[in-house]
Amino acid sequence: EEASQDERVNLLINPGLSFGTGGHFTTHFCLQQLEVAIQEIAPTSLIDAGSGSGILSIAAAKLGIPSITAFDMDPIAVEQANANATLNKVEFDVSRADLLDPAYELPKADLVCANILSQVLIEAAPKLLAVTQQRLILSGIRVVEADQVASAYIRAGAKELKRIDNDTWCGLVMER
Repeated sequence: EEASQDERVNLLINPGLSFGTGGHFTTHFCLQQLEVAIQEIAPTSLIDAGSGSGILSIAAAKLGIPSITAFDMDPIAVEQANANATLNKVEFDVSRADLLDPAYELPKADLVCANILSQVLIEAAPKLLAVTQQRLILSGIRVVEADQVASAYIRAGAKELKRIDNDTWCGLVMER
């Protein structure tokens, strides 16, 4: 693939019935903050919670993160994310898992991205923070729910680094 004129890495994404093309604020926020994290903390591992189309994991792989754990609870999203990984010639496996299932154990990772519903983000705060070694990128948050989500992670021991919104949707960057 040739890089676009702004020298960004091109991604080929067929979302099928899954979420994540990069056009929605929440996905765009995660992609931007993924790039910032790569520049600032040079992560070598990523957890992509609620991977949808696989766009964040694909971007991470193309930007050089060697260890990626991606999962979604929707079997159609898992199938599509794996197909998109193949389409982009990157290697990682997307598995089917429920973040809120106490039996589902995650490895530790330098960077965690979770672009999922606010209520799930709130319930999963202790679990996600426990596996985060450096930074969390959280999105899928309505602006009116942002304080609740941030508070859940702060109570679990995180520090809020950044909050960006478009008056409807919000993204948070948290750090251990």
